[in-house]
Amino acid sequence: MSVGAITFVGGGNMGAALVEGLIRAGESPSGITIVETSADRRALLAEKFPGVTLVDSIGPCTAGVIAVKPAGAAAVCRDLSAAGATRVLSIAAGVSVETLQSAASGSTAVVRAMPNTPALVGEGAAGICASSRCSAADVEWARQVLGAVGWSSRCPSR
Repeated sequence: MSVGAITFVGGGNMGAALVEGLIRAGESPSGITIVETSADRRALLAEKFPGVTLVDSIGPCTAGVIAVKPAGAAAVCRDLSAAGATRVLSIAAGVSVETLQSAASGSTAVVRAMPNTPALVGEGAAGICASSRCSAADVEWARQVLGAVGWSSRCPSR
């Protein structure tokens, strides 16, 4: 099953690992966009991922992955939601799903996960925490994204 068109905000190590895993799993590079503010990093990513769209700002999208430093995660979530994302997966450390969901509009479902460093080599593990706005399909989409670099499981609700 395909995860569909997806926009990654942040092309650092973990964001790039997820992109690489998705492509290795059969996702088309043409359906992947990476938003990266560093021109040097965009150039490296363009060489590594031919066919992936590389831009310096968020454009219209339907789904997004937040792969930025924690301080910018809520703003990125708000921007992805405003750009049309109906589902967002955050891998930003230490930012609660409640904080992220509050930053998003009512039409965006937010899932939070923290993949571990073995994900960099396709052997990761991650627990998934879904906001109350998430459907089973939203959680399954996040599991598919994370499954490209390892294993994931939904954490029980509180």
